[in-house]
Amino acid sequence: MMKMNKEILLVNKEYGLSSDYVPDDLVIVDNNENNFHRYVNPKLKPMIKKEVLYHFNELKNDALKDNLNIIIDSGYRSYDYQKEIYLKNLIKKYYELKRELISITDLDILKESIKKVNKMVAIPGHSEHQSGLAIDIACFRNNIYSDEIINSDEEIWMKENSYKYGFILRYPENKEYITGYNYEPWHYRYVGIDISSEIKNDITLEEYLLIKK
Repeated sequence: MMKMNKEILLVNKEYGLSSDYVPDDLVIVDNNENNFHRYVNPKLKPMIKKEVLYHFNELKNDALKDNLNIIIDSGYRSYDYQKEIYLKNLIKKYYELKRELISITDLDILKESIKKVNKMVAIPGHSEHQSGLAIDIACFRNNIYSDEIINSDEEIWMKENSYKYGFILRYPENKEYITGYNYEPWHYRYVGIDISSEIKNDITLEEYLLIKK
């Protein structure tokens, strides 16, 4: 079951959403198809909750003043869509490890694959993307689409400024033991400006909710 206090919805490895959960007020972000081409349906467009898009557009416009064109690469994902993503990554990781770990059984390879993928991709029902409150960012550089965020000017700008618009870096570096996920500099979560101003880059959402309990 999902967990929600008076202020915020928590979706993580412990708390999930039902398979039929669809957030209210979803709107299409733009006509970019971007990372959806990598998965199931190239006609899908990034969608997000209307309130989130409003604040993201403020963020985007201010970033443009610094010559940084930040876009939403991925927003809302349904339960079934997340399942497709998870299975695709699991199959890919299984065959990668099968080539490397030739001395162990297929079952052990599968177990190791699940362990690794679970640090990279949420299982269906436990993805923040299903909440309509999470975004993966990408950018346009010299009119070329890029999702290379690590060590980029966009990464630095988002870390320094995203909280001003209600967004937090959801899976920070060196916090894997809390979030259960590897560092994802592209994954941001809308929590509202009051909460994001408290969190900034100092703590995770889990830590914040524990403090506020």
